[in-house]
Amino acid sequence: MRCAPSRNGLLTDAGLQLEMTLEEARETDRLIKRHINTTRYLLLDMRDRKGWKALGYESFKEYGEKALGYEERHIYRLVDAAEIGLQIGTDQLDSQPSESKLRPLKAVPEAERKAIWDEATRKAEEEGAKLTAKRVEEATLKGKPRPPNSGP
Repeated sequence: MRCAPSRNGLLTDAGLQLEMTLEEARETDRLIKRHINTTRYLLLDMRDRKGWKALGYESFKEYGEKALGYEERHIYRLVDAAEIGLQIGTDQLDSQPSESKLRPLKAVPEAERKAIWDEATRKAEEEGAKLTAKRVEEATLKGKPRPPNSGP
């Protein structure tokens, strides 16, 4: 039986769609997650080295909107996540944190980001819990000095 790729999977000669095996699904899931979280580094390079200009766009924003179909906010969140990832040393491609987990670190000074990330990661591991964006955000709040008259 011959199979051909289609938009929704593989089709046999008879036009039947074959479901993924568990192994195929795990590999596809791994690749999707890897590429979702590493594409941001390519976007950072495209922005910093003005690849958008070489492609004929007036700005990085225009490139993101027209070439990729991203809203301005989204493309800049991805680039911010790439910068923060580099600053805190998340360099293992298969274990890149999601953009949403890195986003809270944007609100703290660059010099404090790694320590806050490490603390949030350590605490999640100690508690046997997943590292979430909420946990990272809580760690950023603990790392900030309180404003005067903010209560106990």
